[in-house]
Amino acid sequence: MRRLRPALIAECGAPGELDDLAAAQAGCRALGPAWVDAEGMATYLLVLDPEGRAVLEAALGPLSAPRPDQHGPDPRPTERRRADALVEIARRGAAFTDQVAGRKTATKTQLVLTMTLTDLIAGLGAGTTLATQTDGTLLAPQTVRRLACEAGITPAVLGTRGQVLDLGLTARLFTPDQVKALWLRDRACAYPGCDGPAAWCDAHHLLHWPPAVPPTDQRRRATNGAVGGPRQQPLRDDRLGATQHRRSPEGPMGLLTFNINVTVDGCVDHREGIADDETHAYFTGLLEDSGALLFGRVTYELMEDYWPAVARGEVQAPPALQAWADALETHPKYIASSKRTDYPWTNSHHLAGDLREQVQELKDSTPDGVLVGSGSLATALDRLDLIDDYRLLIHPVIAGHGPTLHGAGLPATRRLDLVSSSPMSNGVMSMHYRRAR
Repeated sequence: MRRLRPALIAECGAPGELDDLAAAQAGCRALGPAWVDAEGMATYLLVLDPEGRAVLEAALGPLSAPRPDQHGPDPRPTERRRADALVEIARRGAAFTDQVAGRKTATKTQLVLTMTLTDLIAGLGAGTTLATQTDGTLLAPQTVRRLACEAGITPAVLGTRGQVLDLGLTARLFTPDQVKALWLRDRACAYPGCDGPAAWCDAHHLLHWPPAVPPTDQRRRATNGAVGGPRQQPLRDDRLGATQHRRSPEGPMGLLTFNINVTVDGCVDHREGIADDETHAYFTGLLEDSGALLFGRVTYELMEDYWPAVARGEVQAPPALQAWADALETHPKYIASSKRTDYPWTNSHHLAGDLREQVQELKDSTPDGVLVGSGSLATALDRLDLIDDYRLLIHPVIAGHGPTLHGAGLPATRRLDLVSSSPMSNGVMSMHYRRAR
């Protein structure tokens, strides 16, 4: 009987009715606090909607299977195996670090469903789960579409009696590399007002994948995505808007990110780091994902002659340096200085007046964020409580001298939250922190 209502709605209900039912059921998910007995054993009350149950059972199934050993059959009863599997799922989730780092990555739960491509594109009918303890559970088309973003999709051709005639290779509509690209680009949850780290998020299509992007168009499929947390999933995709960036021009201000090379003993002398193609590509990627650069006068003057000449082709440079020079040339550059007012480099602008007001206004008008790479300027901005993110490349070098990071001091200790960490092949460690506020 519990399957009759969704089946009738899927067959005879109004468009979107099954989606509305699924959204209402998802809103009733609940996990009560643990009741702990005198022996320290905890009892939980868990309430799940059909989607939640289907996903949980799909994850529990393989992990709760009997595991015989050299002593004979698995002695654990079913309830024990399922509890062990749930703990293992939680353990793996806690160990899931940063997919960008290429370590401790996990594949999304494999949930087998059947649904016609026509219904999936049109948003009609319902998907049916298979091969788990939730076999036969109907899922709303909107739910199936969301699961299709990162799930392992196995194409199957069914005969008129439902028999499998052909089973294709499993593919992911967002590949691991595309998810990495989205994490690097968005840096955080793309849902307006949410600052959850990208590592906590899944990839979601801004437009539903079937009508929006041809299945083989990998590059366009990646640009039709953004990262968002599971709690944002019940919203219709068009509620996210067509933006492909973390913040829209009408949304909150962009982040001010301090990015710099630093040795393991805290030296920020630019001559001490490892300057190779990998580090240059890293900084080029950061720049291309940002809306503007913010310099102090000294840093600007170190760059204003050489890099424009590289961009113009007057100085020969390796491809990685050429890409960096081209990105510098085209990006808006803002210089905070009280000693100089003329800045002839292309797209350069002088910030005059009160530093706090000028930089805050720049953040407000740059939704894609601002990068600051000048050490002394970053210290001044940190004292004004303006820096949001810290992107540090920590080099395997002990310099034994200064200048050091924030060597002039700050008025108070800064507590940071780790967003991501990623080792490079040259031994450099990329660290992304966000100010804990």
